[in-house]
Amino acid sequence: EGSIKNILVIPPLLKGALVASQRVRNPSTWEIEFDRVGNMLGPFKLPMKQFEPGDQIRLWEIIYLDDDLRIMRARRAET
Repeated sequence: EGSIKNILVIPPLLKGALVASQRVRNPSTWEIEFDRVGNMLGPFKLPMKQFEPGDQIRLWEIIYLDDDLRIMRARRAET
């Protein structure tokens, strides 16, 4: 339970960050509720996307996880 910040970097031009709340359903399935996403394209900061509460909920099925790498399957949670 809590919040996470997921960062994606694709050098040299793209960097993105997702801020979300997290609920662990079981050791391999996390429920992620998007709060906001921000992106940079090179030196340009793109407008931040803010999500309405309950609008974007995903299930992340963790395949592999360590301190540096996460491999997962993601799908929209059924409401």
